[in-house]
Amino acid sequence: MNLIARRTVTTVIFTMTLTALLTALQAPAPDPLVGTWTLSVAKSNFNPGPPPKEATLVIKQVGSKMNSVLNMELANGRKINFEYTAAQDGTDAPVPGGGLVDAVSERRINPRTVARDDKKDGKVTRHQYSVLSPDGKTLRVEIAAINAQGVPVNDQQVYEKQ
Repeated sequence: MNLIARRTVTTVIFTMTLTALLTALQAPAPDPLVGTWTLSVAKSNFNPGPPPKEATLVIKQVGSKMNSVLNMELANGRKINFEYTAAQDGTDAPVPGGGLVDAVSERRINPRTVARDDKKDGKVTRHQYSVLSPDGKTLRVEIAAINAQGVPVNDQQVYEKQ
């Protein structure tokens, strides 16, 4: 290979490497809330109770929105699946399947904190405030609501990243 051909190949390789490096550096950091979270029943407080047997929360980024899927087994053995995809900008997002909640509204307070309101027929029925620990391993979820029996609910749920 002559000198001009070698320089051309070297320049092309250098340019491709530099482009790949710059693209990787410009990629946004993954959202710290994304992942699979398991409820630590022992570290959580359920008032009035009883606590669920278990729960898993999976959070995924879908474009500019966040998809949340909660699978929970209640103390009585009943299983709940709750899923929605929200923009985290305060707008309502539909919750398929009807039930006690037909829409949620999430607001991203900062990279580690999300406030959520659950709604039924346009009325807020539950407030939730989720805060990620500085090390990114623990998600604390505070819930305030009135249950179907008219009793105040004040839960502090602790989820651990898997």
